[in-house]
Amino acid sequence: MFAKTTFFSCLLIALFFCFFIAKFFIPRSSDYSFYRTLRSSEKPEEAPPDSVNFFSTKQIKEGVTKEIWLPTEEGRINYLLKNRISTVTLLDRIQQVELVEEMEGIKCWMQDRLYREDELPMQQIRYFEAEQGVYQYNQETFLADQVNLSIFRLPGHALVSFLDPHTPYLKGAAKHVSFSLSEKSPKFQADHFKAYLKEGG
Repeated sequence: MFAKTTFFSCLLIALFFCFFIAKFFIPRSSDYSFYRTLRSSEKPEEAPPDSVNFFSTKQIKEGVTKEIWLPTEEGRINYLLKNRISTVTLLDRIQQVELVEEMEGIKCWMQDRLYREDELPMQQIRYFEAEQGVYQYNQETFLADQVNLSIFRLPGHALVSFLDPHTPYLKGAAKHVSFSLSEKSPKFQADHFKAYLKEGG
């Protein structure tokens, strides 16, 4: 009698356990339908713009002077860049680090070319002033707007930074000025340049 009671008790427990598994653990067709509906209503999250994930740091300097030497076929030419205030900004993005220098009160002397005239060494110097400009270190490019530009032809191959403002060979103003140092030969460009020749030149 005791054995029969034990058998039926075990059988009832087993049936209840099977029902519990079927009810709560085995997915039904309605469950699959509900899952598909839920998935179709979901929208993928858009990736944040690249510019969002970065941090920056700045350094401000006064009275900054830069001197650049570049090799050419005629010899080494010299650039001298001075500015009153310089703000260097480092942008550390996810895939790239950018270094930008914003300048105020800019004066720049650039040896355009070295040559000889009657066996005497001569040089052509490009001088410009601008209130503001930007140097992009990654691209090795300088940009400035509203620039006063003069060109001098002087004896010697050493850069002359003390220039007589009344003796330029060519003088004028440009809306945009840029020069690039990323290639073998530097590239200078003046957009919307209005100039006049030296009197008697």
